[in-house]
Formats: sequence, structure tokens, C-alpha cells
Amino acid sequence: MKKMAKPRKPRKAEVTAYLKAHGENAELPLFWHESRELLERLCAYCRVDVLAEEAVSHRLRDLSPKERAIFLMDQAINERGFQLDREGVEAALDVVNDIFSELNTELVTLTDGRVEKATQRARMMDWFHDMGLPLEDTQGGTIDSWLKREDLEPKVRRGLELVRALGRSSTAKFVAAQNWAAPDTWRVHGGLLYHGAGTGRWSGSGVQPHNFPRGTIKDMDLAWEVIKTRDVALMEMMYGDVMTLLSHALRGMIVPSPGRRLMVADYAAIEARVVLWLAEDDEALDVFRRRECIYMAMATEIYGRPITDKVKQADERQMGKQAVLGLGYQMGAKKFQATLAEKWGIFIELDFAQLIVDKYREKFWRVKKMWWDQEAAAIAAVKSPNRTFRCGRVYWRVVDGFLHCKLPSGRLLGYCDPQVLKRKTPWGEDRDALTYMGVDPYTKKWRRQDTYGGMLVENITQAAARDLMAEAMLRCHQEGLYDVILSVHDELIAECDEGSGDVDDFEATMAHAPAWADGCPVAAEGWSGYRYKK
Repeated sequence: MKKMAKPRKPRKAEVTAYLKAHGENAELPLFWHESRELLERLCAYCRVDVLAEEAVSHRLRDLSPKERAIFLMDQAINERGFQLDREGVEAALDVVNDIFSELNTELVTLTDGRVEKATQRARMMDWFHDMGLPLEDTQGGTIDSWLKREDLEPKVRRGLELVRALGRSSTAKFVAAQNWAAPDTWRVHGGLLYHGAGTGRWSGSGVQPHNFPRGTIKDMDLAWEVIKTRDVALMEMMYGDVMTLLSHALRGMIVPSPGRRLMVADYAAIEARVVLWLAEDDEALDVFRRRECIYMAMATEIYGRPITDKVKQADERQMGKQAVLGLGYQMGAKKFQATLAEKWGIFIELDFAQLIVDKYREKFWRVKKMWWDQEAAAIAAVKSPNRTFRCGRVYWRVVDGFLHCKLPSGRLLGYCDPQVLKRKTPWGEDRDALTYMGVDPYTKKWRRQDTYGGMLVENITQAAARDLMAEAMLRCHQEGLYDVILSVHDELIAECDEGSGDVDDFEATMAHAPAWADGCPVAAEGWSGYRYKK
């Protein structure tokens, strides 16, 4: 297909014949790969494609009426698009290009010409190894962890700083923004991917706001006014490292349409609430209903003393927060310890990590029980096709080669070609394990994958949270006051006309719990303004 769709280089005999027929100064036409054999091969290929698509259409169920309405809403959101600040993006790109030129020149000098650009990863790694630094890769997290050390040679430290600055994904985001923006309006269309994740959640395409760094900028409007000056010295004086500033300011390139403002709201600890609701843990849910802090309640369990002050006991509360948000899906102590270090820069001993895991499972024992119950119900459904097994608020059943999990909303999660196989546990015991066919998240290849109770609960929780978000988006779309432009994880971004709409009303619209989620204490926290921020 690609061969026939692209022009080819003309043969010498073809050039001679054409010029002889049309004159020596004639402009050569395009020459193509054309033959009956190629055309027949292409048609056969396309025929198989169409047959495969037809077979998929027959195999997969149709969208439910509600899900079809959500899909059509998604198309309307992508058609509407979201607005970018053209002046700001162009200024940021000018600054990036100037800095890249300077930093790459410095890198050449620093490495004595061995590395010409930071993108030459292999050469850069060789240089670091020769300098005595056993760098395993040049990913941002790896470099950041090394930069925290105080015993680095100045030359090595500067090399790490240069690679970190030149490797920030923010620069690619600005280029993507410029490439994806419509030339006349500078709106980005098609930035949301319906059902981008297996749980039904949206993912991003193109600019991908889902991957924007969280950032630490408080006044986003001021930051962009400074960026628009293109004055690097001013940026350094006010914000320090310019590349870090541009990375943290990425969200701010999204602005409302003229005469409108942004309305943004984020679900508050939605997965923590949903997983406890699925586990029917009313004792824990009452903490949310009383508007108390569940993170401090967890921290009180961890430290064995009252944790009641959000400011004075911030570190303890943070540990409680990480436990509540991270341990609901059967994470063990080693993984919890590593996640704290890699993601949050929090370093704890393994014994303390184990204590936190034990305290979580003791306090939220219904969640722990749900891991085993959901796994047992799913395995029972695979062993007894066409029989339905209820587990809490969901149902499991195998039909037509798929293990289906019916969510509280009525939507189905599907696991293709499920099988129960014997697997050896770390302690040497043979036990039943649920497996299914799917796309490997790392290799992107279709293969058989194992799953377990905690992962099933994670799927169910994220899918239920997605359904809450989808219905909130649909309410906004149908009521017409708030025009949804993006959904980013648990955050909803919309536009409304000046003088209309209100943050409290937007929060209430988003936090409304449908009948199927009765008893789930959904809450949203919002703000309104003229630049997207976190």
C-alpha cells in the first residue's frame, strides 16, 4: 500500500524517453509503482482487512444507548476542540530553540566533542560511564535521583543537568501544540481518544494534556506574561531554570475562547472513595461523609498517635495519603517502598513500608477481602461458562469467549479468551490464576496475561470512576451551559460564557451521583479562570 501510494524515482530510460518526447526543458511528471501484480496484491490485502473488520463487528456487541450517547458526545467535544495561546506557544518555542542551541554547544565542549546532541543517548551513556558514573538510562527520574547526591564531580553534575534540560518532554509538547493547532483558529481538535484505556477511560492524542507535568506554578497568568517577553534573564531571575519553567507552564497554553472563561473541577480522591464504596465499607465512607480527612485518619493508624493538623503534621498526613491512594490494589511493601522513592522522593525502610501495608489492610479489611472475593468470583465464572456470579456490586459471567464484569453502571468490562491456569506462588504453592489475552502494556504485543484480585479491583474501581466522569460530561453536554473541551484523568475542563455559570454549580453538576452510585460520597473541587493550571 505504501509502495503504491508514494512516487518513485524515474528510471534513466524513462527520463530519456520523456525528454525526447516533450523537449529537453520539460518538467518531469511523477512516476509510480504500477503493475497488475501489485494492484492484485493490494486488493487482496484490503479484502482481508475488510473481512477482519466485518468479523470484529459481528463478534463485538453494539454500544448501549447510554454509551452511544457518550460516544457521540466525545465526537462533539473533539469537533469543538480546545483553544491554545498562539502568541505564548510561539514565544515558548523561540526560547526553547535559543536555549537548545546554547546548551548543545556547551554539551559539545563539556564532552570534548564526543557528544554533539543530548539525543545521542548511547554516546552520552558512554561518556558518563567513562566519567565513573554508572548511569543505567537517561530517563528524567533516573537523572533526578542522581542529581540529589552531593558527591558528584562538578563536570558530571553539569552533564546530568544538560541532559535533563535538553531531554524534557515539554519541548516536544510545544512542537506538538504548533503542529496540531488549526492554522486559522489555533484550536486543537481530536485531542481526546474515546475508550483509550481498557477500563473505558479517555486518553489523549497529539498534544496529550494527560501527560502534562503537574508543576508548581501558583500564578499561571504571570508566568506566561514573562514567557512572552522571551527574556531568558528575566525568566531565570523569577523562576530559576527556564526549561523547568516551560515544563511547569505547559498547562497554561490552554486558554478559553474569546469572550469565555474556563471552568475546571477535579474529583476529590475519587478512586479512594469508589474502592471503599465497592467494598461496602460504610465505616470508612462515613469519614468522607463527615467531610473529615481520611488521609489523617490513616496516618493516625500508621503512627499510633492522633494526626489532626494538616499543616503542622504535613509529613505524617502525606504518608497517610500515599497509603490510602496506593494500597487499595494489593500493593506489597517492596513495591510501596519503591513507588514512594521513584514517584514522590520519599525514602522509608522496608520494615516501615511493611507496617504501613499491614495497617492499611487491617483498617480497610473489607477492601482486602474484596481482592480475594473478586478473584474467586472471576475464576468461578471462567470454570462455569454461562453462569453468573455476583460479588458485591458487580457480576461475572463468561459469554462467547469473553469474561464479562458487569459494573454498577450496567456497562461491561471484557477479558478476551479467559483461562484458569496453575501458577506457582513465590512460596512454592500451586494455585489457580486467572489469565486472558490482551495487549502487553510494555511490548504492545498481543499475548496471554495473568491477573489477580488487586488488579481486578483496580480495573473495576477505575471503570466505575470513569462512568461517573462520563455521566458528568454528558450532563454538561446535554444542559449546554458548560461546553466540555477536555477530560484529563479525574478532571473536567469546560468553557462557559462570561457572566454565566458558577464554580459551585459546576462542582455540583460534576459531583451528582447517579442512581447506580447511590451511597458513594462523590465530591468535586473546582475553580474558574483564563488559563488552565493545576
